[in-house]
Amino acid sequence: MFRRKLGTVGAFFALILHAPLRAALSPEAGSFSFQSYSPKTYTASPQNWAIVQDRRGVLYFGNTDCILEYDGVSWRRIPLDNRSGVKALAVDANGVVYAGGQGTFGYLHVAANGAMQFVSLLERFSQTDRQFGDIWNVLPTDQGVYFSSDHRLFLVPKKGPVKVWFSADTIGRVVFAAFGKIYLSSNASGLLSIENGRLIPSAWGARFLEDPLVAAYASRDLVLLASTQRLYRLHGNILQPFLTGADAYLSEHTIYTLSRLSTGDIAVGTKRGGMVLLNAQGQLNRRATKRDGLPSEFVTALFTDRQANVWVATDGGIARFEPALTRFGEAQGLSGSVYAIGRLGGTIYAGTTVGLYRLRASPDAEPVFQPVDAIKETVWVIVAHNGLSLVAAQNG
Repeated sequence: MFRRKLGTVGAFFALILHAPLRAALSPEAGSFSFQSYSPKTYTASPQNWAIVQDRRGVLYFGNTDCILEYDGVSWRRIPLDNRSGVKALAVDANGVVYAGGQGTFGYLHVAANGAMQFVSLLERFSQTDRQFGDIWNVLPTDQGVYFSSDHRLFLVPKKGPVKVWFSADTIGRVVFAAFGKIYLSSNASGLLSIENGRLIPSAWGARFLEDPLVAAYASRDLVLLASTQRLYRLHGNILQPFLTGADAYLSEHTIYTLSRLSTGDIAVGTKRGGMVLLNAQGQLNRRATKRDGLPSEFVTALFTDRQANVWVATDGGIARFEPALTRFGEAQGLSGSVYAIGRLGGTIYAGTTVGLYRLRASPDAEPVFQPVDAIKETVWVIVAHNGLSLVAAQNG
């Protein structure tokens, strides 16, 4: 008799159909299935630093060699005017893509041949102010676009002359807008804000002197800051630790970036431990490392596209996954080929060629399948009927 296998080598995919595709990750979800894009695929450096998407749906990646453009089918390189790498990208309210390189910054413009090309904005600044290294951040605002380097913060306004703030201290590794102010990191003060056109030390910036600020996520309802070792939440002018179920892991593996997914979950990229996914309350949902399919343990940027796919930039390539589609396999305790799946008494069971497995799930741990010792033969059917739990196996 023919039986359709749901998976091979002990694996099957689970789409959470009983919940909206943008709901927070279920405790019963398995491991993410990553699609990787190697340097050979996009023909550029393994190192990627930033990700954005324009109004057409085209994706752009800040790469050590250039800007990478990806339309879902093919990749194209967009060089900067000085052929430097790109560590910062952003899209403004009008859909314009801005980029920051090493010693240059500007925007993308449609050329006569229909292709996007980089246009530098340096000609608007004095020769003295053109002396800088990497642009670490690009921040579009209602006032204009900010570009930050180690010692200079540039503002290209929508109208009027450009403005430059200079500091002998290292500033601008992190720049964000929150509660009507512009903030930027500083190695001397921890954090600065722009007040009446001047850079002023923040009241709570000293917290980041020993453990510097490395990333920020800011929206109307949530402002999260990340030092190398932990997360903080900003309420108005009050900064509070954002406690999570992964505090020890994040401290050990060094935070580098963070983002908020369309599900409301918080994604944190680390230097040595891949990606950590937290729910809105800070509980640990998942960890994903190179072993799980990431190109590298060093996650440099995270971005959710219009289709709710999550893109992960690393120093070893690019990866993509769908939070609504997860995978169960040998790493989650399954053995054999999967023939049946069913929910009995509120618990998910899987039948394979070597027996019956029960899913053990909890909010603070990754789910695993455990064997049901009483059934160690091929399971064909799992079904609940008239209050009974029925399992059809090879011998009965």
